[in-house]
Amino acid sequence: MALLSKFLFTAKMVLSFYISAIATNQNQFVYLNMPETLIKPGIVHKKQFTKSTKARYFVHFKNGTNSSQNFSFKSKYIIDDFKKSFSTNIRPEFSGARSVYNFLTSKPSDAKLNATTLLLPDETISGIFEGDFQKGDTLLCTFGKSNQELDNVDIYQSAYKFDFTYDLDLNKQVSYKLGSGIENTVAGQYGSNITIKITPKKNGLLRFSFSPRGGDGLLVYQNRGKIFMTKLLPAKKEYDAICISVDKNKPETFTFIPTGGLNFPIQLNFKLIDLPGKNIAWKDCYVCTFDFYFNHCRSGIFDG
Repeated sequence: MALLSKFLFTAKMVLSFYISAIATNQNQFVYLNMPETLIKPGIVHKKQFTKSTKARYFVHFKNGTNSSQNFSFKSKYIIDDFKKSFSTNIRPEFSGARSVYNFLTSKPSDAKLNATTLLLPDETISGIFEGDFQKGDTLLCTFGKSNQELDNVDIYQSAYKFDFTYDLDLNKQVSYKLGSGIENTVAGQYGSNITIKITPKKNGLLRFSFSPRGGDGLLVYQNRGKIFMTKLLPAKKEYDAICISVDKNKPETFTFIPTGGLNFPIQLNFKLIDLPGKNIAWKDCYVCTFDFYFNHCRSGIFDG
C-alpha cells in the first residue's frame, strides 16, 4: 500500500485514465489514499453526483499531524441500500482488517452518511462504504478544522467486483495471487471483492492455504455465509487456513476483500485431497481448522 504514495507524481495521469473509464458508467469505485499520510487539516474529498450512481468507497489515511483531528464523512441525502464500516488503530493493518470484517458482516439500510471519528496522532483510519447515491447528492470528507482543499488525488474505477473460476482435480492444486494481476485497477485491489469459485471434479476435502508475499499478511474472507479473519503472519511461508468437505461438481465460493495497511500480493492455494475414511459424514462436515481436522475429523471422532 505504501508503494502507491511513491508514485504520486503520476497520479494526475492515472486519475484521468480512470475518469475516462467511468464516464458513461453508473457504477463507481473510489479509492482515497493518496497521499496516505495527512499532514495538515483540510477537505480530503468533495463530490457531487450528477446522476444516480451505485458507488463503493475505500478510505485509508494516517494522521500525520502532532494533534488529534476529527475525520468526517457526510452526505447531503439518504443513500439507498447503504453499508459502511470505519475502524481506527495505531497499527494500519489492524484498522484495515477490522474495517473489512465489519463491512462484510454489516447489513444494508437506507440512511445518510454522517460519521465523525477523533483520529489521534499517528493513528490510521480505514473504511469501506457503498450504496446507491441520488442525483444531486454531495459527499464531503474533512480532516480537522479547515476549509482548504488538500492536494489529494482521487482514483476511480468502473468495477470493484471480480470473479475467477477454477476446476480442481483430485490431488491437484490451483493458486491465485490476491492483490495482483487485474488490469485497470489500483495495485493491490484494496476494497474490491475478489471472488474465487472452485469446482471440484471429485468428492473430497478442499484444503485452503495462503502465503503472504509482499510482507506480513492476513486475510478477511467469506465462505458458506461465514466471515473469517486470520492472524497477521510473516511473509514467505505457507499457512493452512481451513479445510472443508466438498461434493463433485458443486462449486465452493470464497470472497476476499484486500485490506488496507498491507503490501500485497498474498498467494491463495486450493488443493483437493482424498477423504481419509468412509466412517465420517463428510457431506455434513463443518468448516474447521486444520489442527481440529487432523486431531478429530481424520480419526473419525468428529461426525459433522
